[in-house]
Amino acid sequence: MRGYIGSIAFSGDADRIAVTSARGGHVQIYDIVGSKQILSTELTDASGVATFETGVLISSGTGVLKQLSGTSGPISRTSHLRWDNHLVRL
Repeated sequence: MRGYIGSIAFSGDADRIAVTSARGGHVQIYDIVGSKQILSTELTDASGVATFETGVLISSGTGVLKQLSGTSGPISRTSHLRWDNHLVRL
């Protein structure tokens, strides 16, 4: 994470927290109840994070939108758009 967290989001049940670091190029998810890290994955320029009913959506400054968990399976899309850390669930 290189000493930097750009975005943070809590799961709807408040059991998990997801954080991104553009500087470190990482996304991490923590189990709050068990006080442990449950996922750490690399994503270049990882920026925004938003939770939804079945997972976590991550955006990057390179144009990637990536779903890290959920019942529909993982997705990853790249576009010509570039994202910052202001990703909000509507």
